[in-house]
Amino acid sequence: HAFIGMTKMGQSAIFETRGNHDCHVILRGGKQTNYAAADVDATCALLEKSGLRPQVMIDVSHANSSKQHQRQIDVAADVAAQVAAGDSRITGVMIESHLNEGRQDIVIGQPLKVGVSVTDACISMVQTVPVLQQLAAAVRARRALAASNVSTLSASSVQLANSDKVPISSPLISGKSPKPRAKAQVRHSRIVTPQSTNCSTI
Repeated sequence: HAFIGMTKMGQSAIFETRGNHDCHVILRGGKQTNYAAADVDATCALLEKSGLRPQVMIDVSHANSSKQHQRQIDVAADVAAQVAAGDSRITGVMIESHLNEGRQDIVIGQPLKVGVSVTDACISMVQTVPVLQQLAAAVRARRALAASNVSTLSASSVQLANSDKVPISSPLISGKSPKPRAKAQVRHSRIVTPQSTNCSTI
């Protein structure tokens, strides 16, 4: 990967790097939205095909909300439902949030409203808190689902180990070597709430 940058001496230069395999794709929409489950599936399929980790962050604002700041709440609810259903590929969301709702222009001689964005329109903190609580609940549901799957896998292993009957399809009878069992993994998640534009890692 090559990109233009500036040296410590203030000179323009072309920098080269081996890249970062721990990066993620941000879905922020374009001519159409791309926050739905089908969009996540399509994006992660491309990442896996390229040998990259299938993980995405979803921007609930911009084109995904049709630039209607209040629609961020509905988009976030859709994402929360995907997370609660167990999708561990969604690692975070981006929310345009400020102290107070809306946006304002900078006009010479006119005082600015306190806590209102001067760039993109935002939802207020009063509106943001329930969204973050909904996402946090979704993460807890995802963790519980993952833990339940691990418990089920462990219980099945114990039942097989304690059985006095060898299944007909067992490798012991067929003569085939048993395939190594993949270890179930539980992804630990968290919610963070930075400043003006909230990037929540889930």
